[in-house]
Amino acid sequence: MARLFSRGKGNVLFFGQWIRYNTAKSNAQETGDAHGTAYLDGPGRLVLETMEKRRGQRQQLLLVPEHASHEAELDLCRACGSTASRDAEVLSFRNLATRVLGQVGGLADVTLDNGGKLLTLQRALLETAPQMTVYRKPSQKVGFLEQMLALFDELRSYEVTPEILYQQAQDIDGSTHDKLTDLSLLYAAYEARLRRPGLDARDRMTKLCDHLEESGYVRGKDIFIDGFTYFNAQERRALAVFLRQARSVTVTLLGEVNSREEIFEPTLKTMSMLERLAASEGKPVKLLSLTNEDPSALGHLERHFFGENLPYEGDSTVIRLREAATVYSEVEQTAADIRRLLAAGKCRCRDITVAARNMTEYAGTIETVFERYGIPVYLSRRSDILEKPVLTMLLSAVDAVTGGIQNESQMTLRINGDSVLTIYTITGENRDNRSRMGSRIVLRRQATTVYAGEVYEIAPYYGMDEDLLRRCFSLILGTWNNS
Repeated sequence: MARLFSRGKGNVLFFGQWIRYNTAKSNAQETGDAHGTAYLDGPGRLVLETMEKRRGQRQQLLLVPEHASHEAELDLCRACGSTASRDAEVLSFRNLATRVLGQVGGLADVTLDNGGKLLTLQRALLETAPQMTVYRKPSQKVGFLEQMLALFDELRSYEVTPEILYQQAQDIDGSTHDKLTDLSLLYAAYEARLRRPGLDARDRMTKLCDHLEESGYVRGKDIFIDGFTYFNAQERRALAVFLRQARSVTVTLLGEVNSREEIFEPTLKTMSMLERLAASEGKPVKLLSLTNEDPSALGHLERHFFGENLPYEGDSTVIRLREAATVYSEVEQTAADIRRLLAAGKCRCRDITVAARNMTEYAGTIETVFERYGIPVYLSRRSDILEKPVLTMLLSAVDAVTGGIQNESQMTLRINGDSVLTIYTITGENRDNRSRMGSRIVLRRQATTVYAGEVYEIAPYYGMDEDLLRRCFSLILGTWNNS
């Protein structure tokens, strides 16, 4: 059986027998630990309560995203006590792969990290370059290899094999055909090097899909899946095994049934995918919608933000709406509010969470402003080592000494830690193809040199786009010619 819940307003899918829940508790206000996470609210809390009620009946598994596994373990212990591990465990897909491979064998096999993958890809690139058209003499820079590696990881996660990519390339004409053909050759060579005789260096998720069913690790268990917005093809393969072998599968999603709001569109697509998956495995589906009626001002805002404009009758001073001309000014106001809260003794730094629509745009400014205001900040993200100025300078110096600067050099504009745009000076053979590689645009062609530019996603936030870059570069060329 499988079910699908949601946090706040949302949906629950049941695959299998119907189980009735008392949702009164999910509508109550949360009290107690100030550091409780979203798992203690709505369906997340209902999942934990269900796991606590079933203790001693059968083994249970709570599957969550990698970044939420620690907090989910704490929540499970709060709900089930210090002996929770006797009946239940919290895993991510990665940790599940470790358990399965430890049971069927293969845990000791080499699994390459990003550095090892880059070296393997570089070797495959050198081997296949003579057979390729567009990438016959490709860039050996780390940035180019990282883009290729990210592309191949994405293709693998959606189970797009080199053969499928090659077949698709045959149905397309022009330069796109050449690029896809080259990519399929490189992709095949890279996969072949990952799985040579006596060596299986593929990623853990691929190995999990190959061995999950034969391991029987989830057989007869109650499985609860919380915190996911979508599932890629490899994860869907694992879900199919869950449906065949587990006693019940419960999936929680955030959304509203029959909602036309764009914010819930990914949820509805995922829900539809899960229903089709259950049907393909011959499992019945039940859908349960949960509504958390929060009477506070924030709850009223949540219910009517996208709907009817109804005034709130109670005290709304806990919500403040401010207008700021720039991101820097916005973050400064937030920092000042935090300082006032700390000075008044109303809370501690660990009790405060700062959220933004796109944290990538705000991260650099938050780090700068909060440091100036003396506010310790923890950003739950990984930063690229190349964002560190000293390391970038050292790597550029090494690249210049080894001769890479003779063929292609670049200058990247960064604002508040964000890469806004890059200007490339490209010489040598195959410079025209390299100037159009990825999302690059050609700015100027000369006899032996091509100038190209690349505008990143965050650039419009700082007032830059491709047209403006072209105009500005023309002005720069005019200044060079007049000097």
